[in-house]
This record gives sequence, C-alpha cells and structure tokens, in this order.
Amino acid sequence: MAVIQSLRDFSAVLRRRLWAVRVIVLGFVGAILLGTILLMLPQSTVGPRLSAIDALFTSTSGVCVTGLTIINVGDELSTFGQAVLLFLIQIGGLGIMTLSTFFTIMLRRRLSLADRDMISTSFSAASVPDVGSLVRSVVLLTVTFEVAGAILLFFRFIADYPAGEAAYRALFHSVSAFCNAGFSLNYDSFVAFQGDPYVNLVMMALIVIGGIGFVVLIELRDRFLLHRRNGVTLSLHTRLVLVTTGLLILGGWILFEIFEWSNSLSGKPLMNKFLSGLFQSVTPRTAGFNTINIGSLSNPTLLLLMILMFIGAAPASTGGGIKVTTFGVMIGIALARFRGSDDVNMFSRRVRSEVVRRALAIFTAALVVLVIFTMLVLIAQFGFASRSHTEGAFLKTLFEVTSAFGTVGLSTGITPELAPLARVFVSILMLVGRIGSLCIAVAIAAGEPKTRFRYAEETLMVG
Repeated sequence: MAVIQSLRDFSAVLRRRLWAVRVIVLGFVGAILLGTILLMLPQSTVGPRLSAIDALFTSTSGVCVTGLTIINVGDELSTFGQAVLLFLIQIGGLGIMTLSTFFTIMLRRRLSLADRDMISTSFSAASVPDVGSLVRSVVLLTVTFEVAGAILLFFRFIADYPAGEAAYRALFHSVSAFCNAGFSLNYDSFVAFQGDPYVNLVMMALIVIGGIGFVVLIELRDRFLLHRRNGVTLSLHTRLVLVTTGLLILGGWILFEIFEWSNSLSGKPLMNKFLSGLFQSVTPRTAGFNTINIGSLSNPTLLLLMILMFIGAAPASTGGGIKVTTFGVMIGIALARFRGSDDVNMFSRRVRSEVVRRALAIFTAALVVLVIFTMLVLIAQFGFASRSHTEGAFLKTLFEVTSAFGTVGLSTGITPELAPLARVFVSILMLVGRIGSLCIAVAIAAGEPKTRFRYAEETLMVG
C-alpha cells in the first residue's frame, strides 16, 4: 500500500508540474499573440502597418526579451507602438505568472495550490516557501532598479533631448536594460555613447543586476541590507552565480580587447577601447545592446560572443541561455571526472545528483536545439545553394540563431534580411530560448521516481 500511495503522490506532483508548465507556455504565447495584434494596428507605426509576420517577430522578441528586430524601433514605431513594445518587455522580463500572482495578492485573494505551483515552476522549479513574499519582493526590486536607472539616465539624456523626451528615453532604456531586452530607441543602439563612462556604467549595472536573478538579489538584500541572515554564509546558488558571472565578464573583457585591439578598436581613444570591451563582455549575457558594430568584429570575437550568449544569465532572472549555474555545474562535472571523483563539489559543498543530471540534460538539449534551428534557418534563407554562393552565411546564421536562443538580440546585421519562413523559425526559437530550459528543468525535477531495478552492467569504449 505504501508503494501504491508513493506512486500516486508522485503522479499528482508530476501532473501539477506539467500543468503549470503548460500554463506558463500558454501565458507567453497569449502575450505574444496580443502583442502581435496591437503592433499590427495603424496607430503602432509611423508609416505603413507592420505585416503579420513582422508584428509576430517583434512581439515575440519583446515578450522573450530578446531584442532582435527587423524594424527601426525608434523611427518606425509610433509612441503607442513603442509603449506596446515596452509593455511586452516588462511582462516578459518579470514573467507572466509573477505578474498575475502579484495582482492576485494585491486584490487580497488567497493563492491556490495551483497558483503556488505555477510561481514555483516559473522560478526554475525551486521550492518557494512563501510565494506572496517572493512575488512582492520581485516586483518591488524591479520597480526600484528600473526607476533608479531611469533617473540616472535622465540626468545624462537631458543634455541631448527636451525634458519630456529625455525622461521617456531614460525609462525605455532602463526597463530594456534591466529586463535584458536589448531594444533601443537609438538607430545604432549605444554606439554614439561608446566613450561615455556614465551611460556605459549605468547600462552595464542594470544589465548585470537584472541578469543575476531575483533569488540572488533577494538573498543579497536580506543578507547585507536587512541583516536577516547576518553571519550566515551565502547559499551555494548565490555564490556560484556571482563568481561565474564575474569570471565570465572579466574573461570576456580581456579576450575582446586582445581580439579587437587592432581591429574594431583600432585608432580609438584608450577610454573607448576599455569601455567598449567591457560593455561587449557584459551585453552578450542576454542584453543585446552594443557600442561596437557587431558586423565589423573578427571571427574569434564572434565565436567568443556566441559562447557568452549560449551561457546566458542566471536562473530566475530576466535573461536566457543555458544559465551560468548550468555552465558552472558542467565545469564542475569535468573537474570531478579529471580527479576521478563521482561527486561534483563547489565551495566546500556537494552538488545534488539530480541537479547534475538536470544540467547535463539542459546543456545537451540546448546544443541539439541550436543544431536543428541553424539547419532550418539556413534552408529557409538559402535553400540548398552551394557554399561558394553563400560565403560567410553559415557563421552569420549561427550567430543569429545563438542570439535568438540566448534571448540576446545581437546581430551581424542579417535580421532584416531574413526570409518570412526564417523569421518564423527564429520567432519560435526565441520562445524556446526563453522558457525551454525551464520546461526541461521541470520535466527532469518532476520525473525523479526511484528506480525499481537496474540492468546488468557492461563496459563501453568512448573517446
């Protein structure tokens, strides 16, 4: 009887988890469709109306906080259209379930078990003891950082624009940066501010803060501001996120300077060189802004950016990618195998075996998705033309696909040239990149039944 009850309990948990995943997916799809309809309205554009595919692409990029765009947002979208896009960025960055739960709490309604399951699932299948407090903290932190970023940017933009426009641009770019969306009202992103330390530092701070995840932000707030965990060591998750993020930024900065010192950075003032390298090390971690023309970068630099885009931000953040924790666990697995150990240890802690399996599944699935969609986009865009007639197309397409999967938004410039079918494939990939890792994590977490038997063991040659 105990075994039967255990199986029933597991089945119930599995059904709730998978139901929550379906609701989250449908929430994102519903937001994308709503955004598509709004962006197709005549009021959303300055000139001709957007086609259905162009509106779908733009809406998907906004909801999935990617930043890839086939239009000039600052010139082709009206103020209403830009407001729609900003709304899509905000709900995409916070998450559909986070917002719906927040409004439920504000209306003084009690959260059902299904509500708690959905918000727990949306935070990477973590166990959330106090959903209401978590959601309130997430919304409060988001508003605080976005308003603070807007105020700081306003003081700089007021020198170039009238007060009203400066405030609007400051708010738009602050929300876009914190949500790691990468949309800009400037035709050249932030190339014009390449040597401006103030704008660069504010934008990078918003990107990093939004990218380390709400779980980390809440723990740091409780630890250092509210002193609720005074004397208690930071969790393994927070330490891994902070250390990995710091190392990726530093390593990316150094390599970018080495690769581009005599290329895209050649002839620029020293301040511009250092700021550009640091900015382009931060922004591939799913933000998508740029202060250097991406199409002018060398092949090694493009590969470096693809690696950073593939890794992405932290879990429960506004960014995408396989996540820095997954990358950290993969490094830990490799080091453990080299040492001949079965345990993955980090910061004097052993990583649970199910977390290791989850990281392996996410990493493998991400590679498979990249291969499949690169092939689909290449076929949709170039058919089966020979390489001699499509020189350089593979690298540009792989970069575009990686950017879409990582919900980054950086492009070598081929986004507006994508064929209609290729745009559809990239739109699907942006959605997969935004919620795919979550779905895999939930499926793995929910599918951890105890094995009833094991097959006979046999050796196998590898390598």
